[in-house]
Amino acid sequence: MLHLLSSKKVQSFRHIREEEVSRMIDLVSSKHTLGPIDMTDEFSFLAKQTISRISIGQHSGTEDWYKEIQAVMKECSLLMGSFNPGDYFAWLPWLSHVTGLERKLNKTCEWADRVLETIIENHTKKLKGGEREECFLDIMLNFMEDESKDIYLGRDNIKAIIMDTFGAGTESTSITTNWVMAELIRNPKAMKKLQEQIRSIACSRSLIQEEDLTEMAYLKAVIKEALRLHPTGPLLVPRELIQDTAINDYHIPSGALVLVNVWAIGRDPKIWDNPDDFRPERFLGSQVDYKGQDFELIPFGAGRRVCPGIGFAMPIVELAIANLLLKFDWSIADLGKAEEMNMEEVFGLTMRKKTTLYVVATPHYP
Repeated sequence: MLHLLSSKKVQSFRHIREEEVSRMIDLVSSKHTLGPIDMTDEFSFLAKQTISRISIGQHSGTEDWYKEIQAVMKECSLLMGSFNPGDYFAWLPWLSHVTGLERKLNKTCEWADRVLETIIENHTKKLKGGEREECFLDIMLNFMEDESKDIYLGRDNIKAIIMDTFGAGTESTSITTNWVMAELIRNPKAMKKLQEQIRSIACSRSLIQEEDLTEMAYLKAVIKEALRLHPTGPLLVPRELIQDTAINDYHIPSGALVLVNVWAIGRDPKIWDNPDDFRPERFLGSQVDYKGQDFELIPFGAGRRVCPGIGFAMPIVELAIANLLLKFDWSIADLGKAEEMNMEEVFGLTMRKKTTLYVVATPHYP
């Protein structure tokens, strides 16, 4: 929390976020004449590059482990979200052997360990060669080397933290940005309204900077609405009760596994008017936020176990969307079919859009 996710530390990463968003804008500019652009891939690349520079201190795209860590994270997400009868029926754990789930889990764990070992080894060699990058991994390795410190991290601890940082930071950021853009393209009136706000704030400047984001009330409403409809973790992270609990007429015993269906909460007609409609206006003038205090909107959880990376991820999402809408007008190849865009979801530990977001970018000249 202190060295990666505190408000002061997150603010210190501002230049990295702005540089990587600017890099993405340049990539889109170079590709827009070639036809529809795979924005799903662009958002994933943006998140990976930003997280990599902050946590490991280098551009991951130049490393031999780059493609592998993305593949292993995707496999982990799918496996962790898969159905295992033994999780629900105590007498059926053996079914994971029959279905092959346990074999896949073991294989994926070994794969992840090899990739993470490569990252640590590469970084350790650079440190020994005098290449200090003052990144989060440097801090962790320093704790590992000095056993006299109050906190001692072993090699496996560091691997787990790197995996969490890449997995949680990359997936949540890229998936959320992808859903926001998809919903805006399906709802051109909302996109136009947001573009007008962004362009009026930018005036003649070429890029939106982070201090501009505080003035963009409609941008924040758009992102809240996308999170309501498409929470990155539809069932949050599973919890285990530490004591017997009663909710209404239900008795839930200690030790029970509890899943909170935030996808259903976000679409509950008892809470939301026209819950399946994308209407950012519902959040204008509203105090409801996604930070865990308003239980009708908890895409990041709530309470002591709320996601600690909210302040880390959301500036990337806001800055990316603001600059993409400032610099370009967006559509799909078949203009008459925007409302029919495939919005199916792939369920796992996270909930991604099933189909790739291919869109047409047209440069906007003020």
